[in-house]
Amino acid sequence: MEKNKIIRKPVESKELQHQHKGSEIKASGSCGDDLTFAFESGVLSISGQGPMYDYSSSESPLWESYKNSINKVIIYEGVTRIGTEAFMKCINLLNVTLPISLESTGGYAFSTCVSLKEIVIPEGITDLSQHLFEFCSSLESIQMPKALNGIVYYTFANCISLKSIVLPENLTYIQAYAFINCSNLEKVTYLGT
Repeated sequence: MEKNKIIRKPVESKELQHQHKGSEIKASGSCGDDLTFAFESGVLSISGQGPMYDYSSSESPLWESYKNSINKVIIYEGVTRIGTEAFMKCINLLNVTLPISLESTGGYAFSTCVSLKEIVIPEGITDLSQHLFEFCSSLESIQMPKALNGIVYYTFANCISLKSIVLPENLTYIQAYAFINCSNLEKVTYLGT
């Protein structure tokens, strides 16, 4: 289930600033009421306080034109929510750093990040959103938070490199199709009773 859904405000042209310096691409702008992003040398960083905006096919994040150049995402302490579709289809994303302050994610936030191999989900997350890591075909390792209550539909669908997963003891539900087409998933360990 999505918590605290944030609707993105209309973008003013002055919100995105970019410059090309040699082969280095730089961009910065707003991605939440009190959040900013910066993109430089393949690294997208998000900082500030509060939730990110939600995105969709009709309202893309301001870093959309740089998606194929993003190989690392760093979300700093203070960010409480990752917006819907925020990093969807960042096909060269290899590394993600998430803060302890993170409380929720929007659906499809990392969907189709086909190069992502591992993720550590911080302890503040209690529910994983729909389609969160769907089609992350290289995803091999997931560290779940101890307080995780539930995994909703299609969260890890089509994660074909996932071989094993450890589910925390507080987990109370897994919705339909959460692990559909995880064709190499051989071992599931549940720490509860």
